[in-house]
Amino acid sequence: MGTGLVLPPNRRPDRCSGGVSGETGAVGIVPDAELLERAGLTRRHAKKLDRFSLLALAAAREALTDSGLSGEQRRNVGIIVSTTVAGWSVTEPQLRGLHREGLHRVSPYLASAWFPAAPQGQVTIQLGLTGFAKTIATDRTGAVEAAAIAGRLIRRGTIGHVLVGGVDAPIAPFVMAAYQSAGGNAEDLYEASAFLLLGPAGTSPVSIGHCATRPRRPGASLRQSLRSVVAPIRRVFAEKPAGDTAIVLDATPPIADECSRIITCLAAELKLDAPPAAVCLPQTVPGDSLGAGSALALHAAVACLLDGEFRHVVVISIDRKTVGCAYLVSCPVQRMHRTGH
Repeated sequence: MGTGLVLPPNRRPDRCSGGVSGETGAVGIVPDAELLERAGLTRRHAKKLDRFSLLALAAAREALTDSGLSGEQRRNVGIIVSTTVAGWSVTEPQLRGLHREGLHRVSPYLASAWFPAAPQGQVTIQLGLTGFAKTIATDRTGAVEAAAIAGRLIRRGTIGHVLVGGVDAPIAPFVMAAYQSAGGNAEDLYEASAFLLLGPAGTSPVSIGHCATRPRRPGASLRQSLRSVVAPIRRVFAEKPAGDTAIVLDATPPIADECSRIITCLAAELKLDAPPAAVCLPQTVPGDSLGAGSALALHAAVACLLDGEFRHVVVISIDRKTVGCAYLVSCPVQRMHRTGH
């Protein structure tokens, strides 16, 4: 397994359940020089890409390096990436130029920079990957769905290793205005990307045992929504010792305000004997990274397991229309060296 994480300086947690370094009032973007260095691109090359592709490339590169794979193993790695808003940091200035001055102001690279699958394409090209590749364009639960697809492919033997993650770069006036008009606070937004490299059972210190997403039915209570998505793992928790479980919650800030109620509902559904330890990402990492949210939650869950604090972690990702669940467990194999920023 390998992990990669890219966050703005003011959103970097000291650890998976700790505080946030830096000042929370700073703009939620990664400094350009750092982003280019971690993505491994020159400034000239980067001008052809949107920031969400640079963020994904930096996090995927880090996860692949962290995994220790080399040669043919790396070449055959696949990628499944989720995003919500795609490439508006490059699109909006181009559209403004089009309307003000005409077609000559539109870059020939706009189409390939903006579209949702751009990070998937850039990662495979820049890192030389030839495995299965897919993009999921949805709300914040996309990385959970990506992990579910990756798990099925690995279990079937279709592919050996898959990069799973999410990315969004929402610091653009159009996206911020849309977020604000939908009832959010645009100052909460920040860009981010996180990736995990998943592999066959027995080859990793962490296994993802169950992943699923379900639509939130109109009128259904929060507990009913949680019940539908955690049902497959209920029996596992009936047989496990109490006290070694953590819950990582990813949710839009208004939903995250109900963090304690969500954790209580989930503990009741899983019939946990003791209140579980909880990591609520909008509190641990303040703000909203949209489609990167569930990928950050998966990354935090893996960090909890690799640190040896817990044997079981349940990730819950909730937005206004969908709920996702991922169950991760530590495995008795030799721990791999991890790097991070």
